[in-house]
Amino acid sequence: MSWRGLKKKPTIMPLWPEEWNTLIDSLDDIYSWLFAGTSDISANSVEANSGNFKESLYVQGKPVIKDGDPININDIFDPAKAKITEAVDAAKVTATSEDIKAITSSISETALQILDKAISILEEFKPVYTSKSLSDDENTGGLEITLEKGGRPNVNVYYRLGGPGELYIDVSVDGENWKTLYSLNFTEPTEDIIIVRGVAFPFVRARVPTPGIDVELIAVASR
Repeated sequence: MSWRGLKKKPTIMPLWPEEWNTLIDSLDDIYSWLFAGTSDISANSVEANSGNFKESLYVQGKPVIKDGDPININDIFDPAKAKITEAVDAAKVTATSEDIKAITSSISETALQILDKAISILEEFKPVYTSKSLSDDENTGGLEITLEKGGRPNVNVYYRLGGPGELYIDVSVDGENWKTLYSLNFTEPTEDIIIVRGVAFPFVRARVPTPGIDVELIAVASR
């Protein structure tokens, strides 16, 4: 190593005043370069806890933006535009008219299936009903009505009998094999509504087997 003419000396040789002064001058130079910024110093790697740059800072030959520095949008707009255009072009998919028709057809079929399912669900929430009536001279064998209510659990049965008679409310899982849910016997003309909740059977039947009287029956099912 040589610095300002200084060179290594044997261990036993004395250090003359001018050599000592040259060493101090060299240390002063290094100190000034490091702390006063009076010269250029190049290093392969610099590690520090903090730093304070009084003037500009350059990284790979380009200035680092500081608070208060003006920003030219043109400097970043064109490169950003080019990158975005490149990304959009890369994402484009070339499709033939047949491909588009197939995709559209598939979407249409799926949409129709969803629509049909939605309509089916809405239909389940829509009340259903049936009704019949007979006058006394028409009633030769009684009257009955059958309602296919599906999954609607709430059933109202309106009945009006013009004289003494019997009323039966039946339920079924298939519309053929019936089980009696209610059995009522009236000794005089009557009119009322039976409200039944939580009926899981998909079929409900109301019947008045008594002939020769006015009869009206209405069955309504809902959710």
